This record gives sequence, C-alpha cells and structure tokens, in this order.
Amino acid sequence: SEVFPTTVVHGMLAAIGVIIMAKQSHLMLGASPQGKEPLHLIAEIPHTVLHGLNPVIALIGVTCLILLYVWPYVKIPYLSRLPGPLVVVGVSVAMAYFLKIDQQHQYTLGGNQYEVSDKFLVSVPGSLLGAIATPDFSKVFTGTGIFWVVMFCLIGSLESILSAKAVDLLDPWKRVTNFDRDLLAVGIANTVAAFLGGLPM
Repeated sequence: SEVFPTTVVHGMLAAIGVIIMAKQSHLMLGASPQGKEPLHLIAEIPHTVLHGLNPVIALIGVTCLILLYVWPYVKIPYLSRLPGPLVVVGVSVAMAYFLKIDQQHQYTLGGNQYEVSDKFLVSVPGSLLGAIATPDFSKVFTGTGIFWVVMFCLIGSLESILSAKAVDLLDPWKRVTNFDRDLLAVGIANTVAAFLGGLPM
C-alpha cells in the first residue's frame, strides 16, 4: 500500500465514481443505453436526456439526487440527524408508490406516450433463503478458474487496501488502518459470499 502514491488512490476512487455515475445516470432517467463501456455510456447521456428518458422515472431520480445534495444543508432539529441516503430511500419509495410504478400502465406527456411498470423496480427474491445459490466449484482448478481467482484476489485486495488508505487520509483523528485485519476481513467475507453464491466484495 505504501508503494502507490496518493494520486493513484484518488484516481482509482474517482474512476470508480465516474463508472458508477455513467451506468446509473441512464437508469435514473428510466432509459436503457445502447453502450456498455463507461466512455460510451457517458457519450450517450445527452441522447438519453433529450430523447430517451421516461419523465416519471426521471422525476423520481432527479428529485432524489437533488435531495441527496441538499440534505446536508437542512438545519431543522431532529430531521437533520437523519442520514441523507436514508431520507432519499424513503422519498423514492413514497414517490414510486404514489405514481404506481409497480402497476403497468401508459401515460401521455407532451404528445409522447410512455410506459411504467415494475421493470423499473429492483427485483428481490421472495425470501432470503431462496436467494442463496449453491456454487459450482468444478471449474475452480481449470486455467480459467485459477486466472479469475488470482485476479479477484489481487484486484480485490489492492482495491480494499487503497480504499482504506484513502479513508485514513480523510480521517480527522489521523487513525491508521491495520491492513492485515482489513485483508483478513475481506478474505473471510469473500469466502463466505462464495459459498452462498454471492459476488466478491
């Protein structure tokens, strides 16, 4: 972790942020982009805004985005103690319920017809136990399996350590992360996640 300069850490975190925003911008506006790569997704945002957005979904998405940025400036007692993301989840659920997102229907706005259905909602399993998938370990010791195990190990470990290092730089009390414990925690969590059929952390 000491080999990598701070600029690399900042660059990695910024790149992750840009990739997430590039992918989520289209979903926030209720559109399905054509591109798959981050640069293609970014280039496609103007087209989505002008021609591809679903007004009802965009209303919920933009309202919540604005609320997320404005909430830290709210000085109302008790309300200001609530975390912004929690408020956003509450507002988005209420808006989705009020606008009947879960019921498939069409509406017309500005001469254009749009459709709303539960495809805009996150699909979750009926029960937690039903979401657990038994992993197939038969490919682990093949060339492809070993390649991806090593890749996830190296990239996941490096990303975790560099993220911890970035948090250390932001910590007002100047505490220092124990990277051995960080790696141990990530390793245990990824092992448990794998046995539950989950994705690596």
